[in-house]
Amino acid sequence: MKVANDDTLDETAPDVIELKIAAPLQSKIIELETTNHRLRVENLSLRRRVDSLRAKKSFEDKVILAGVLLIFCGLVVSGLWKFIAMAI
Repeated sequence: MKVANDDTLDETAPDVIELKIAAPLQSKIIELETTNHRLRVENLSLRRRVDSLRAKKSFEDKVILAGVLLIFCGLVVSGLWKFIAMAI
């Protein structure tokens, strides 16, 4: 490790400055990578939750549609039954 004297500036001074700058940058990079990883995990969790809710809503919509169609078919069959009963 190179150390520069305070009273003289020689060729080792840029290396010392670079080391002093690199340590804070390295800690900031590590902090940003940690935050990035945490946000990616949270994003994946939220995407899974949204997909689950969409699937549940889709199923509920299909059940409601099936119920409406069943009622409609019941009304049609009831009308046909009355029509046949009147024809006899």
